[in-house]
Amino acid sequence: MRCIFRVKVYFQSEFQGGEKPGEQGKPGVKVIVGKEFSREGKYWKIPAVYLFDEGIVMDLCCRVAPDALKKYYSERKRFSRQGWTDPETFEYFEGENPWPRSYCVCLTVNGKDLRQEGSSSEIWMPENTAGEKEAAAGLQDCEIRRILDAYQCDREYAWYFSRCRFRWAEGEAGETPETLRTVTAEFAAEPRKVPGFCFVTREGEAPKCIPFHCPLNGEEGVLKIRECFSRKLDEEVFRGIPSLRKRAGGQEPETADVEFPLYQTVISWNTEPEGLRSVCSVTDCCPSGGHPRRKRKEDSGQKTDRGTTEVIGASAVCVSYSGGENRETSWSASALTFEKQAETRWQADFFCDDGDHLLVEVIK
Repeated sequence: MRCIFRVKVYFQSEFQGGEKPGEQGKPGVKVIVGKEFSREGKYWKIPAVYLFDEGIVMDLCCRVAPDALKKYYSERKRFSRQGWTDPETFEYFEGENPWPRSYCVCLTVNGKDLRQEGSSSEIWMPENTAGEKEAAAGLQDCEIRRILDAYQCDREYAWYFSRCRFRWAEGEAGETPETLRTVTAEFAAEPRKVPGFCFVTREGEAPKCIPFHCPLNGEEGVLKIRECFSRKLDEEVFRGIPSLRKRAGGQEPETADVEFPLYQTVISWNTEPEGLRSVCSVTDCCPSGGHPRRKRKEDSGQKTDRGTTEVIGASAVCVSYSGGENRETSWSASALTFEKQAETRWQADFFCDDGDHLLVEVIK
């Protein structure tokens, strides 16, 4: 496979992070790989790895059939119009999702295991794949086009790109193109999600305990909600995000004309026994949240209604909450809304690793 490399990769960069040498240090030394393999019934390739003083970065490309995506998004759109919000329907669509579920969990370089420190991902969708030209247009950014060209990816297909970052072991010297002999990547499927139970929190309520039975093994446990509070974000957080597009022309709207959902409920929690926390997640039961929208022109004399305010962008904006340094506590944040919520409904889910792992000899 012939690769044309016209992009620079930095150790901490994302696909659309841009080239900022002053902020990101030296670009990596690329080593062309051209490895191809099959997983989940899809075509995958590893075009290159990049070597840094800090570690190694591996780029992944996965090809997805446009017809499968078009069917998936059309069905989601049809159910969305019917107002579906129940977790069971959401889980059904997650099971039908044609995007890849595998990810790299470990890289073995010259016989030494490196755990993944972080990753970023982007997707490419041909026009009309999602059933609406506008939705796909937001996923055809010029940076993504450069990645397609750099890695010789056919634009007629949909593509999933992942950039995986691994750091050298502390105190050990990194590898160079001259010393790089073998690289093996271990892939695993995303853990299977098993729905658990729902509960409601209210701002400022006292800590509470919620008994439950783990659906994975029947073990008795307790979910401890330590605190619950609302926060309001600064709208400057969202200025310039690429998903905001006008309905015509593909240009970003004037930011002064846009309002964002800024309110969010946050909870801190842990479990007893502690081991259950590693297989548990707590998320908002209404994950879609609010979409950026044009501000109502109340001073213009026009009659306006919040329900008819024009929505901007193909998807809602999302913001997580990392909490403090206390590793004994987990944090969950709700979807963003335009008004403070008196109460929030949460879903506790559990994850099971089915053991479906694949070893790929990247360099041998």
